[in-house]
Amino acid sequence: MSYVEFNVLGDPKPQGSMRAFTNPKTGRPILTSASKGLPAWRRDIKEEAVNHFDALIDGPVGVWAEFRFTRPKSAKKGATWKISTPDLDKLVRSLLDALTGVAYQDDARVARLIVRKRLTEGDEQPGVLVRVEGLEHGKR
Repeated sequence: MSYVEFNVLGDPKPQGSMRAFTNPKTGRPILTSASKGLPAWRRDIKEEAVNHFDALIDGPVGVWAEFRFTRPKSAKKGATWKISTPDLDKLVRSLLDALTGVAYQDDARVARLIVRKRLTEGDEQPGVLVRVEGLEHGKR
């Protein structure tokens, strides 16, 4: 199968670990994710992905993603990689969860993952470039 490729513009948001605490007034447990802007980022990914998938990929899935972040003025000339927060694994979590139900039934189907995060260059905009492909059984 060939791959599907799409680009989502915007500041990539991580999906942080869920935090649980008890409401002091009611005593009820509350679960929250600390990442501000996460729901909008996941919605943007999902809305763009919907334009590229006619059906869910059935079987193993490979995902390649390149997260781009606005180059700060303080970045050294020639610097390529983003080596500060957010953590790459948390960016991946937000991406894979956003693709669930659009590209594949469950992100547990992702069997190959290649990702990187870097700074923008020239007039590039921040965002994520994504490639998703169905993998054949028995092939690596």
